[in-house]
Amino acid sequence: MRIVKWLGVLIVIASLLFGNWQLARLQGRIDEMALTGFGSGVTSFLKEPYGFDNELWFSKDGYTPHYAEHIIDPIDGKEKLIMADPHTYQGVVLYNLADKRIEWEVKVPGSTINNPHTARVLMEDVDGFGDAGDIYCCDMDQRIIVFDRATQEIKKAITISAVGGQWDPNWLHEACLSVDPVPHLILTDYNGPDGYRYAKYRISDGVLAWHKGDFGHPAKVCPIVGAHASLHTPDYGGDYLICSNEFHGSVWEIKDSDGTWTWARPRDRQGPSLVSPHAAIRMGRVENVGWYTVVATESGGGLMAIHFMGAPIWGIGNRAGKSVGGDSVYTASVHGLSEITHVFPTLDGRIGIVDWGGLNRANVVIINEIPQKQHVSWQLEHEIATTNDYSFLEHVPVADWDETHIVIKNVGGGGNQLQWKVLGSLLQSSAYTGGDARQEEWIEEKAEATLADGDSATYTLSRPYQYILVMYWSKEMDNHTKVSLYLDHVRK
Repeated sequence: MRIVKWLGVLIVIASLLFGNWQLARLQGRIDEMALTGFGSGVTSFLKEPYGFDNELWFSKDGYTPHYAEHIIDPIDGKEKLIMADPHTYQGVVLYNLADKRIEWEVKVPGSTINNPHTARVLMEDVDGFGDAGDIYCCDMDQRIIVFDRATQEIKKAITISAVGGQWDPNWLHEACLSVDPVPHLILTDYNGPDGYRYAKYRISDGVLAWHKGDFGHPAKVCPIVGAHASLHTPDYGGDYLICSNEFHGSVWEIKDSDGTWTWARPRDRQGPSLVSPHAAIRMGRVENVGWYTVVATESGGGLMAIHFMGAPIWGIGNRAGKSVGGDSVYTASVHGLSEITHVFPTLDGRIGIVDWGGLNRANVVIINEIPQKQHVSWQLEHEIATTNDYSFLEHVPVADWDETHIVIKNVGGGGNQLQWKVLGSLLQSSAYTGGDARQEEWIEEKAEATLADGDSATYTLSRPYQYILVMYWSKEMDNHTKVSLYLDHVRK
């Protein structure tokens, strides 16, 4: 009986201790939620719907940042997030990552357009513009403004329409300090006219060094870190990546010196399926154009890494949207992502994103590990004319994918027939040139087949090839047609 009595006492003591521990744990979570607006427990929650290992860095009711940048604050040397919210708070937020609190915020003036879409901290003094620690962005009245951190007062305001009458922006979307030693700003006008969609503005006298309009709806300006290095340079000769935020979107690499573009994907609808991309970053310092570009797309919560020819390397989400009666319709992804407005590098080299799938909020999330299960699509050819001989655009890398689905369509419209076949190579280094002696290294995976005008065919392969070639040609001599070719990759 005594043993039973003492066991009862021990159980009561253990229950009290466990209850106190649970209470302390609950109080700790409440305290953290007060600081972050969401709490660390949400990170575990997000791992399920997001479907990949991540860290939640910012998520607060009523705040929908469109842009985030991980910085070391030049004023106190601490790690912070500088964020811009153009649609809900309509201001700038500086978030202390160590203390998990908003330490500085300010709304931007104006009422004409939605801004700011970006906001940046000056890392050093810029002659005629601002001091280290100041914050600059675009306001809602087509101005570039610089905030004094101490007073939150606007210490400088630039009105672009006053620049010699050259340019009256319709939606001044972005202002980013250029890489030029002479202080300039790279500007984007989201709804700008031809020839004035993005430009380089000299701060000292307000002169436009150049202005361009090669693509519509230019979004954020993303500098290429390490551009023009003497070895292992990560650029194609340009300095910035700018996305065309259109339904059939694209990413462009732009030179600082004259605004010309040096690389773009997709081109003429050939390349990755980027539905309304808003930002991109260049990753890697690899030789022989081995680096890759990570592009964030608004529709479907898409994030896709592409190599120099545009083929996907990996992807998260990227469910396509659709156009209904001229209006875009976005969709969410199986990972729980719904609209990614920005992608950015962390100071320790990871990839961060801003996703608008939160409850009356946008989440700033850091990716710790790319999910193994993936599904990405792209277009290899778009209405390309056939010839009398074999044609193919490039060697498609497929070794990292469990399945590749090929969709080919004869879109000629003239009643002409299309011949096609699929070759595969098991070698890691191989090239098909038609007359090359190594042609025997390629295996005929899919025998020749014929497509009538307007018909399409789908073929799935899962054999362990390194590369494939989809070859096509006119069935009848000089009786040409056009072909569109789509590829869909799956990693199970």
